[in-house]
Amino acid sequence: MNFKLENNFAAEIIEGETYILPYGQNIAMQRKGVKLNPTGEYLWSLMEKTDDYSEILHSFYHYYEASGEKEKRQLKEDFDDFLNTLKAHRIIRDLDEEAMEFKGEEVKLEIAGLGISLRMPKEYIHPSFFDFTCSELPKHNISVCLESFTNRGMSDGEVLIRTDEMIILEKEGNLIFDYKINKVVKELVYEISPKVAHIRLLGNAKPKEAMEEIFFAIRNAFLYYGAKHHRFAIHSASLIYKEKAWLFSGHSGAGKSTHTALWKKLYEVEDLNGDLNLVGVENDTAFVYGIPWCGTSGIYKNETHPLGGIVFLSQGKEDKLLELSKSEKPLYIMQRMISPAWTKKGLENNLDMAKHLIGAGIGVWSLSCTKENSAAEFMKKEIDQWNS
Repeated sequence: MNFKLENNFAAEIIEGETYILPYGQNIAMQRKGVKLNPTGEYLWSLMEKTDDYSEILHSFYHYYEASGEKEKRQLKEDFDDFLNTLKAHRIIRDLDEEAMEFKGEEVKLEIAGLGISLRMPKEYIHPSFFDFTCSELPKHNISVCLESFTNRGMSDGEVLIRTDEMIILEKEGNLIFDYKINKVVKELVYEISPKVAHIRLLGNAKPKEAMEEIFFAIRNAFLYYGAKHHRFAIHSASLIYKEKAWLFSGHSGAGKSTHTALWKKLYEVEDLNGDLNLVGVENDTAFVYGIPWCGTSGIYKNETHPLGGIVFLSQGKEDKLLELSKSEKPLYIMQRMISPAWTKKGLENNLDMAKHLIGAGIGVWSLSCTKENSAAEFMKKEIDQWNS
């Protein structure tokens, strides 16, 4: 077995007994310790000096003065059993079980001026991605590869955020997305340099089982990378009206799908995205960029349009605008962003983009409305007056 000692474990003596004990992040990850017998103490002392299996085994033979094949075979079995015990307790990592990459022809994508190089078999690639293919990658790009693990251990690192769906950690400058509810995509490791996202499947998952989970794992990597290049995602539905994109956002159940459906019924407008919109500012003009991720709506286009404004929706008994102060406008925008805000810096980046959008001259409204045609008629009148 080729192995490597994990960090944050130490041998300690308690009342004459030796234990390998976890500390630091391993405590947070609920790792357990192991009690060592004299043979284990000796092997551990060797492993702290070298991870060369053959060298340790040779020293083990010499320590017990083993000369015959039967003696050596028994000592080798004892050493392997010891390694397997450490492996079961996540104290060592079996390098022979590192990820095996799924080979495939490169598929190049361009989304919002940023590139994604997908290095995996095409049958694992979501069909929506093929609407964003390009012949040459843009200057700024990331690579995504697909790997398989046969025996996955627990991810460790500094916990940035923990939800029912995933844990996001930082380790040695890299990001780890540990998916808790996925069936096959269990981990995404995003290397900050050289900007490679490793999507790791548990076992040899088939394309039909893995495709959707791979699709959304790539979204995690792209939104992080996009924020580094001033592209921020807002949870919203969008329409094209008078050659501009208009975003309709609100908390779950606020009625953004219902409201945009009224616009489509009453006016000659087209959808841009049914659930998520990527925004940015270029040369003092705000834009909305087409992306393939659109929730369950199935509505998306690979198009870029100037951003006209954002309407924040809430349910009401009548159609009326709620006044927003100067400070509330960027606050509302930032609160509907799903770009990473796991750190103070991330929060500040989201807020800065919200301020830049307003500085670029977009409209921002808070609309309390019904589900009737009058809601769309009321908001269209407000937009027309503002846009005139």
